[in-house]
Amino acid sequence: MKVDASGSLPFKDVSSKHWARSAIAWGYEQGIVQGNQNNNFLPEAKVTEAEFLAMVVRAYSDELSVRNAAKGEKWYRPYFDLATDKQWYIYGYNVTSQRYHVANLIYTMLKGAYRSDETSIQYLLDTGLSSGKNSATVAGYLPYDQLTRAEAIVFVQRMKSKLPSLSGEPSDRVNTGLRNIKLGDTEAVLLKQLGQPDRKDSSQYSYTWYVYNKKPNQFAMYGVAADKTVVAMYSNARDVWGLDQPIKVGSSYSALTQKIGKPADAGANGYVEHKANGVVTNYYLDANADQSVDGILVYAADKLGSANSNQAAVDSGFDRQIFDLTNVFRHKNAVRSQLTWNDKAASAAYSHSKDMYTNKYMDHTNLRGQSPQDRMEAAGLRNFGGGENIAYGYENSFGVYAGWVNSAGHRENMLYEHYRMLGVGSYRTYYTQNFVLPY
Repeated sequence: MKVDASGSLPFKDVSSKHWARSAIAWGYEQGIVQGNQNNNFLPEAKVTEAEFLAMVVRAYSDELSVRNAAKGEKWYRPYFDLATDKQWYIYGYNVTSQRYHVANLIYTMLKGAYRSDETSIQYLLDTGLSSGKNSATVAGYLPYDQLTRAEAIVFVQRMKSKLPSLSGEPSDRVNTGLRNIKLGDTEAVLLKQLGQPDRKDSSQYSYTWYVYNKKPNQFAMYGVAADKTVVAMYSNARDVWGLDQPIKVGSSYSALTQKIGKPADAGANGYVEHKANGVVTNYYLDANADQSVDGILVYAADKLGSANSNQAAVDSGFDRQIFDLTNVFRHKNAVRSQLTWNDKAASAAYSHSKDMYTNKYMDHTNLRGQSPQDRMEAAGLRNFGGGENIAYGYENSFGVYAGWVNSAGHRENMLYEHYRMLGVGSYRTYYTQNFVLPY
């Protein structure tokens, strides 16, 4: 694609005096950007992460190979599969790119595993890939400003001019397993690699979950058996599964079926199960993101041990796991506020789950006519707004979380940016989430 002899662009909304005209012309000539059906570029429109990711990949098309979209597949899925396979830090196809999103994507492209938003931003400033928006500082970079299409192509042009090639393998990239831990590794290896867990939960069997939840983007759970070996692993974070894991969180349904074949139920239960060499892998799907993989559970089928008879301990573990999974879900969908645990909301949630189990009903209004608000007030909450998710029949925390992810109303509660607190209460196969917005 070429700018015509007169120097004119085919975009009606990019004048000869537009501040980003030269970058837009460069992007058009390189096949990196194009206009819409009305021949408009929309330079001031907010760029989505899918659009920005595609710009970067196209700029380095001589080094980065993207498969063709399958029939009926969204145009951006091949780009997200590439990013997922290479463990670049991404948020979501329909997320509007903020400046810290850009920093995290570029840092993980060039340096490997994500460290922090501040580290990524400082890297751009130190390398001259960005000079900041107000000043050459992390704060002056304005991390939470949204990026326009014009700003995006200017950044990509600058990146390409300063970094013509993406050569060299990053030295600090996560390479294998789940944060460098594999099934069969010993507890000693796990503790040496990641340190002491942030929490230990009872499981449904005789192994114990070692939970690492300090950072939502690095969330991971490991099932450690009585013989001190890792027999199960789970995470719904995007950038923790190693390069040797062919399907990762964020992988498309197309990539999944190409690897394991098309399942008979096509994820009807919220996940696709794959068995090979004594290892079972459950791929939990997100129907609202084109059936892409939202979480992965891997376990050694013959090493889980006997069933745990202490149901109260199992339920308590589910409560905290659902809380963690919800915060990871918010983080990877670019919800800036993380929820804090609220004991009163948790008490109300537990009582409702137990009441529904005992009296065999399923409703937000209990048999005494109390609403979620009534029950949370009775538990001692004051001056608040709230929301509630309920479910039953799921065998574990991963299943009920996936069920809520794939239900529009429940998903909306989990991603509502104004909620600040959450309490979870599980009782056998009944589950309740109570969200809190303090006034």
